[in-house]
Amino acid sequence: MTTYSQTCLNPGYKLQLLRSFKLGKDSLYNSDKKEIEFIHINNHDIIADIGSFNGYYPLIYSIFSDSCVFYANDIQQSGFAYYDSMKTICEQIRGSSFTNKINIVIGNDSSTQLPDHLFSKVIVRDALHHFKMKDKMLVDIKRIMNPVEDAKLLLFEPIRGQTNENDLCPGAMTKKELLELLDTNGFKFLKEIEVGDRSWLEFALKNAQ
Repeated sequence: MTTYSQTCLNPGYKLQLLRSFKLGKDSLYNSDKKEIEFIHINNHDIIADIGSFNGYYPLIYSIFSDSCVFYANDIQQSGFAYYDSMKTICEQIRGSSFTNKINIVIGNDSSTQLPDHLFSKVIVRDALHHFKMKDKMLVDIKRIMNPVEDAKLLLFEPIRGQTNENDLCPGAMTKKELLELLDTNGFKFLKEIEVGDRSWLEFALKNAQ
């Protein structure tokens, strides 16, 4: 039986991209500046990257941050075969070894298998529309967020009606549908930015302390 990732890309694509462009630290930052500033990683943040696929984005963010802990989470292991090669390139771009720690954790369709109430930020990038059990996964995401730390859920999603229909994956929602799904599952919408044909949306827990 084939097990699919929670994201859209093939596992080796980002490794090929890093090798082909040979990006410097400044040019890489400038290309991702808008989302890096939106996510706003602080020293000592504990961050879950759900639908991480191959760990590419925790590695990219680790070029520009220090003393954080990332949990790269997906429902299959195969994408992470490229992780070590990408880490080597990203540390070369950084110019030194990472000070962040990155843990790889494999979950399933209804649970991240991550620790309770640990995370200050949860990133779900190009993945929510792939979840087979969206409500159960959102309940599980609430479980892992730290309400005392005012944890944030950060979604990067294609929005039906804003994204070219030819580029949409099955499961992509309108903004109204997306906001209603998150509201129903206990999340409060805070803000949004558009990056290309996708949107970053930030949410907090409704019942945060």
